[in-house]
Amino acid sequence: MTTTVNSSETVASDEAQDEVTEPLQATRGVPLVSRMSLFTRLLLVSGLVLLLGGGSMLVLTTNHDVETAQNNLKTQLQNELGILAPLIADQAVLGDYTVIDQVMRARLSDRNVVSVSWTNRKGKKIEVSDAESYSSVPTWFSQFVGLQSITGNKPLIVGGLNYGKLEVVLSPTVSRQDIYSAFNQNLFVLGLALGLNFILLMLVMRSVLRPLADLRRGLQQIGSGNYGLRLGVYGPPELRSSMGEYNRTAQTLEVLHNTLSEQRRAIEHAAMVVETDLFGRITYVSDSFCQLSGYRREELMGRTHALMKSNHHNADFYRVMWETIRNGQPWAGEICNVRPDGSAYWVYTAITPFISPQGWVEKYVGVRYDITERKTAEIELVRARDQAEAGSRAKSEFLATMSHEIRTPMNGILGMAELLKDSELDEMQREYLNIIQSSANGLLSVINDILDFSKMEAGRMQMVNQEFDLNLLLQNVLAEFKLRAETKQLQLQMRMADDVPGIVVADPIRLRQVLTNLIGNAIKFTSEGFVRVSVEMDLPTARGPRLRFIVADSGIGIAPENQARIFESFVQEDGSTSRNYGGTGLGLAICQRLVTLMGGNIHVQSRQGEGSAFSFTIQAETPQLALVGHGKQILVQQHDLTSRRMVAAMLERLGYEVKAVASPDEVRLSLERGHYNALILEVDVTAKDEAAKWVQQLPDSTLVIGVRTADFTAEDARDEATLPGVSLHACLHKPVRQSDLEAALEGLV
Repeated sequence: MTTTVNSSETVASDEAQDEVTEPLQATRGVPLVSRMSLFTRLLLVSGLVLLLGGGSMLVLTTNHDVETAQNNLKTQLQNELGILAPLIADQAVLGDYTVIDQVMRARLSDRNVVSVSWTNRKGKKIEVSDAESYSSVPTWFSQFVGLQSITGNKPLIVGGLNYGKLEVVLSPTVSRQDIYSAFNQNLFVLGLALGLNFILLMLVMRSVLRPLADLRRGLQQIGSGNYGLRLGVYGPPELRSSMGEYNRTAQTLEVLHNTLSEQRRAIEHAAMVVETDLFGRITYVSDSFCQLSGYRREELMGRTHALMKSNHHNADFYRVMWETIRNGQPWAGEICNVRPDGSAYWVYTAITPFISPQGWVEKYVGVRYDITERKTAEIELVRARDQAEAGSRAKSEFLATMSHEIRTPMNGILGMAELLKDSELDEMQREYLNIIQSSANGLLSVINDILDFSKMEAGRMQMVNQEFDLNLLLQNVLAEFKLRAETKQLQLQMRMADDVPGIVVADPIRLRQVLTNLIGNAIKFTSEGFVRVSVEMDLPTARGPRLRFIVADSGIGIAPENQARIFESFVQEDGSTSRNYGGTGLGLAICQRLVTLMGGNIHVQSRQGEGSAFSFTIQAETPQLALVGHGKQILVQQHDLTSRRMVAAMLERLGYEVKAVASPDEVRLSLERGHYNALILEVDVTAKDEAAKWVQQLPDSTLVIGVRTADFTAEDARDEATLPGVSLHACLHKPVRQSDLEAALEGLV
């Protein structure tokens, strides 16, 4: 089926094509060859080939003829001298000059001989010559050939007597004429070949150009938007194949064009489509966009979007948009426009540049969706959020201000109560004073919780990470609760996994605050049994160790329906909790936020009447320690497995090669089998004398560092740096800390 093209569409297409080709011609020089037709190019190439080949052959043939003629003249000259010399010599002996003249004139009959002369021994010369014959050879050819007259002479010797000299001159005129005739014949053959080439090329191209012309016409139809033209398949096999491919391509394009037209209608029904030229002037607009914008189509055509521009976006917004699409990249964003009546509306716009085959941007197509309702809802949400945040900030500032105002007189009450406690008081007065101090401390704890909570809500709580001894921190925290646990006859336990590093980088103050809160709650809500603090490694991360802390107890437990609420602000399990145990309900909320700030999370597992287990994680980092112990070997002896592994891990992180043993017997065996730069041994009061015996046998270069056990008395402590007969390099206290080890091993480094 052949479709027709609307004349207005054809004109528009031609104008568009002119707009594309004019910049191309203006910006790029088109070589002369590229403007030639195929026939002209083939004729030019074949003609040049024939000219180059025939011309080369013509030059070679002419040069060969010249060389042959030159050799012939030289041969003839020798023959002439050979014939004339004996004849003239005989007559010279007789002195018959008349015969000599006749003989010489007889040789002039040859067309190449132009002069013959004889000079006797007295110097008398007889010469006969003839004018060179007329030559039709052009001067340029004579110069090209380069043949010249040649002269030869020969002395006449008879009976040993010299009778003069014979001289003959030959002219190349005849040879030059023969060469020129042969050149013309060859040139005629070359011209005939060129003519035949032209005729044959015309016959061949006639069968080729007609199919090509049909292909060109078909492509022009496709370019104008008519995909219905089909071509007859004829001509050479290559062109028949091309014409068949054209028909299949045209059919495919027709199907695609129809499909795209249907899709465009569907898109325009669901969205708004606007097309513009390179300057942003509207060239097409869908009905849906006209309905949304409030403008008629004739009011928009030829105008730019500045007609609908609002003051919501700044100049940089539009600059970035135009830079993006002018560079051929798509752009998408939300734009606020205004209608003719001044009302605003929002559209989500996706602008796609259409690129020409030459690589230029031809036009821009924008697809728009109405998002006015969503943007209005977002603006209302932002306004409500800002109001809520302002209220929250006002509340936090009020709480912080009031807490500071209450804290100031409370410090005065506590200070004066402490001074009053040192005065003379009877039993009743001291009891009243203890009640005042207990109540004031409780109120101060509440104030501190409110201050921390207000800082977190205001976003002013920051973590201060530093290196610290995790084992020491846990022991110090548990020591604070030791008296309270013993008062309630509770077992206060601590478990630290072997793979947990002793030294970490985190915020020790906030970690201590979380542990203190959770352990305090565990002791508060547990009347019998235990409170256990455990530390283990969680999933490793690229930043460093992720630690999991578990505070478990055998207390009253938490009901399942209340477990999700206890981390909310000012919330406890139920009202009786506050009446029976006290508290503000801020402790767990503060713990949750602190744990979040430390890069972890917190949750609870509990069964009512059986106890609870609060588990939280923090993101810690491994301190960057210098490997000061590279190549040094240290022998460590500690009875306790946990202490032995902890000390060995600290030393290995410093770069030392460590062997850890449990008993003195293993120490002796190890010292007998190898050399160690340092020995770290556990100094037991009951085994000091035994340890001193085999330590005395060590070389003076071996550092001996003692680790004091808990059963040392005050008297032993005064002499802790010595063993009987042995002076220790240093003596450490349990629990051993990384910093103490580094200081003790400075002499080894």
